[in-house]
Amino acid sequence: MTADLHRTKARIVDAGGTSSFPALFDTDGNLVAAKLVDTRYGRSWMLLGDDDPNGRAAGWFNPSKHSDPERRRANNAAKGFLIGKVAAPADARLTSPPGARGLGGATSVSVSVYRTDRGFSRDVTVLDNGIDQHPAMVLDSVLGSRVAVTAGRDGLARLEQYLTDAQAAGDRLRVRSLQGQIGRVRVEHERARDDLAQRESRLKDLLLDDIADPGRRTAAWEQVVAQHPITQQTAADSLAWVARVDASRGRQRAVGNSTGTRTSGGSS
Repeated sequence: MTADLHRTKARIVDAGGTSSFPALFDTDGNLVAAKLVDTRYGRSWMLLGDDDPNGRAAGWFNPSKHSDPERRRANNAAKGFLIGKVAAPADARLTSPPGARGLGGATSVSVSVYRTDRGFSRDVTVLDNGIDQHPAMVLDSVLGSRVAVTAGRDGLARLEQYLTDAQAAGDRLRVRSLQGQIGRVRVEHERARDDLAQRESRLKDLLLDDIADPGRRTAAWEQVVAQHPITQQTAADSLAWVARVDASRGRQRAVGNSTGTRTSGGSS
């Protein structure tokens, strides 16, 4: 467990001392002064009267618990809020459930990442304001999709080898079973490949939104990937990767309430 703690702390350091956390936004995508707190009824958003995270509660917002993400988002929006993500100052520690004691408590210890800004600050990087996403978030989804595609490809290769072995052995029952499995896995694999292509296209659009011509955009994307290969990195590297791409193209993301910026000053 101590090793897990050290690895988590190292990832936070690599990410510039930050980690991603849920954050509350209004329906225009503006950061709301609020922090997520544990109550006797579960986790809830405490609305702050100002930007002081130690201030008194000015109200409460209980997010929807609907199982459908779209319905959940619509329910929250009907109350005037959207839930997104920010990269905020962070650290990690070992924790155990309340009341845990003795051997049972020792075995239930886990590593938890927490905000060091006491739950709210405007000095954060907005990753997802409930409307738009920062390219780093899309890059994370690209990496996840690549894992799924690789797993599907490897799974198909194994099943096809099993099929070859079954055919050589004359095991017709196993051959039929494997043929069915291969058909299902192939469909899932093609779906994962289509999903990856869509996510990579979205990432390209976000990074190269200043280039309208498709041919020039494709050429620019090939140059970006050649200079900054997209490897199977940790999510913590994603912000740094996007920053390197922006810097190499001589651009800097605008400061303000738009997605993926450092926010500062003002009130919600």
